[in-house]
Amino acid sequence: MSKKKLLNIILIAILFGTILISCKDDNPTEVSYETALVGNWSLVKIRWEGQADKGSYDKNKLDSLGTIWTINLKSDNTVEQTTNYCCALTDFGGTWSATQYELTLKLKATNSNEVKTITYKFVVEKGRLILNWQQASGTLYYGEFEK
Repeated sequence: MSKKKLLNIILIAILFGTILISCKDDNPTEVSYETALVGNWSLVKIRWEGQADKGSYDKNKLDSLGTIWTINLKSDNTVEQTTNYCCALTDFGGTWSATQYELTLKLKATNSNEVKTITYKFVVEKGRLILNWQQASGTLYYGEFEK
């Protein structure tokens, strides 16, 4: 094989390789909702809308009431939650999973063997995690958390 023919084959191979590399997807990878959920979140606002009433508490009001609610969603899909929102201050451990719009926590209090499954609708926007859920009474709740 002549040098000219070998050189042409090498040039064609380089050109073909360059074309293949440049044809890959040029769109940057979007941050997935699972990646956006990972972090240590603290409650900064809560609102509710019921049949008889509606209202909200901002961070100052929550602090004055002594309300604590933190959710630490880890990248290995484990979760730690500390809250006195509904009852006595309790630490929970467990796992979490998410679909595009639902966050599911499987939590077990440190002093119990009972595992509770809680599913929230969620959105992460502008550094805030917004959870919403509905009580059996029909009252809708919206909790805003910051990292």
